[in-house]
Amino acid sequence: MEDVEYLQEIKNASKSEKISAYERLKEEYGGEAGFYFDVAQHFFVIGLKEKAFDILMNAAEAANGSQQGLGPTVQPLRPLSQTSRVRAAW
Repeated sequence: MEDVEYLQEIKNASKSEKISAYERLKEEYGGEAGFYFDVAQHFFVIGLKEKAFDILMNAAEAANGSQQGLGPTVQPLRPLSQTSRVRAAW
């Protein structure tokens, strides 16, 4: 499965440019909870775990606490949920 356009753009950015790419793309895709989950997962995988957590919290806000919006999409982020900071927030 091919990555969505915003994820391709973030993946193609250098590590030092990823956060600014995320901030820029958030203006366009910020209303979609999936955007935050996709980006958080990528950041987690590349070692930007603190930023991944921050992005994940934005996903919760974008979904307005909807279990439908959060439920199935959280599955790929199970490793991130093992951190005490994430458990405390949920």
